[in-house]
Amino acid sequence: MTALLDTARLTASLACLDNPASLSKVTNRELMANLFRGAETAFLADDIKLATPAYVRIDDGSGGTSAIWRKLLDAGLVAPIVLKPLQACGCSDAHNMAIILADTSSERWPRVTFPVFAQTFINHGGVVHKVSVLGDQVHVTQRESIPDISTGDNAEVKSDSRPVAVLFDSQNMAGAALVHDGVLQSSSTRSRQGAFLNERYIKAAATHLREQLDFNIFGFDVIVENGTGEHYVVDINYFPSLKDVPNARENFWNVCHRIKTR
Repeated sequence: MTALLDTARLTASLACLDNPASLSKVTNRELMANLFRGAETAFLADDIKLATPAYVRIDDGSGGTSAIWRKLLDAGLVAPIVLKPLQACGCSDAHNMAIILADTSSERWPRVTFPVFAQTFINHGGVVHKVSVLGDQVHVTQRESIPDISTGDNAEVKSDSRPVAVLFDSQNMAGAALVHDGVLQSSSTRSRQGAFLNERYIKAAATHLREQLDFNIFGFDVIVENGTGEHYVVDINYFPSLKDVPNARENFWNVCHRIKTR
């Protein structure tokens, strides 16, 4: 990262599409969430209801799972809680995650690699809205996401007949649903109430993130909570795939030309 920044500063003829200094903000999930939290405040005056689920960084496992659970509750998190690697990309386990369904004894928790980014899981109908930003162009596509959690009764979740955690690869949602049948709802029964997306919220988020990051090409993920319709930003993707974006090649070169000539 340091070498990249030095090269950008020393090479006068180099035109950067995106600000290299902001890359650390989209590769660290805590810094990413802090960006979203800042957006919440910025949007209050415009009646834009866009948030990020409650979150906290846990640096180590000292005190065991009971102490970890207390830290989660103190930070305002409620079960189910998703545990994610702090590093969002560039490492082999960046997409390996776990959802803790309830407070349990340590021997039944999955192995956790610290530091970890913990966040309240929001049931969202198994749909994630992938927002691609290419200059001034904003395009949204829907993708399959982690299915809704059938929470049921906590005592039942803690029983030996059901797992207390759901392990999954965020790049393989179908596999997660098959492995955890009975905890994750199937595609035929999951709710689709969260599928409606407020276009004004999305455009406002795109503008805010573009200004804060000084990026021209990026993506972010939005989920919509079942029933309430609350919108949550849960991820930023630097230089995402543009294969579903209309006229992506033409608009990409337009962005390059604008950056080069400004």
